[in-house]
Amino acid sequence: MKIAVLGASGLVGRTMLDVLSSCPWVDEPPRLLVSERSAGRRLAFRDRELVCEEVSDKALADLDVLLCSAGRVAAARWAPVAAQAGALVVDNSSCFRMDPDVPLVVPEVNPCPAWAPGSGGRLIANPNCSTIQIAAFAAVLQETCGLDELHAVTLQAVSGAGQRALDAWRDQRTGRDGAGAEVFPRPIVDNVLPAIGPAQRDGSFEEEAKVVRELRRILGRSDDLRVSCTAVRVPVHTGHCAALRCLLPQPVDRQRILKALAARPHMVPAPDAHAFTTPREIQGSRDVHVGRLRVDPGNPHALLAWVVADNLLKGAAWNAVQIVESCLGVGPTGAAG
Repeated sequence: MKIAVLGASGLVGRTMLDVLSSCPWVDEPPRLLVSERSAGRRLAFRDRELVCEEVSDKALADLDVLLCSAGRVAAARWAPVAAQAGALVVDNSSCFRMDPDVPLVVPEVNPCPAWAPGSGGRLIANPNCSTIQIAAFAAVLQETCGLDELHAVTLQAVSGAGQRALDAWRDQRTGRDGAGAEVFPRPIVDNVLPAIGPAQRDGSFEEEAKVVRELRRILGRSDDLRVSCTAVRVPVHTGHCAALRCLLPQPVDRQRILKALAARPHMVPAPDAHAFTTPREIQGSRDVHVGRLRVDPGNPHALLAWVVADNLLKGAAWNAVQIVESCLGVGPTGAAG
């Protein structure tokens, strides 16, 4: 199978490469496609080094699968080219997420129909990193007991903003003056920043708006599902957290919800209401971890939860590979489907 990663030299692109290296169904090395600036760079894959090459129409002409993590501008230019050439394309940028003709997929929630090489190209959007873990949890509630409202405060790791952000964070930690001004609105070291992305007219920031609109789309809902989000960047390397308050149409049955969560693939609920996991503990995990699951003392219809996931894996690279597995019917995701 001919696979390529566009944006292979980036933080998520390299993580995609690591995930692919662990997949038995990947039977030949993927092509590594990058910008002209990164062409020639060497990256490890299994027991060899692969050379990055500049993306072009020719490089996309004969692919079966393209994983794209090169940003919105590159996705708009190249993802349709690969799909029109017949490839299954999974794009990690925000470019196509709200396009009604492009599925927005979390495989445990809304898997795509089967696809095979040679059956015509297909373009699928990978959701926002924090949205994925929230949607995985919220879908269980919706299916088990219904869901009227979801209110989130996300605590998002620096790696969610990419390699430049990680480099700026490290520079700030060493005391370099002015480091990261182009990435963070204020210093991130020993600080938290409730501002991710451009400001929106309604008082929110872009990251918060993404969570609201993408969550509704993944769950097949509209504004009948009331959603709010405050997104906060925190000085943690990897691992996004979400403190959630979910309003249900019936009194919370905690044991029923725990049972439903435990039955879900790649969902790890903590039975004890005081138990939780942290970003440090789940780095490298492909699962969504749920803790502090409890009834709001002030409202028997409200459920409180703490949801944690590795933003580079379940929030990006692993979810993208899961989409491919689901479509192709290969690997653990394809077998589960």
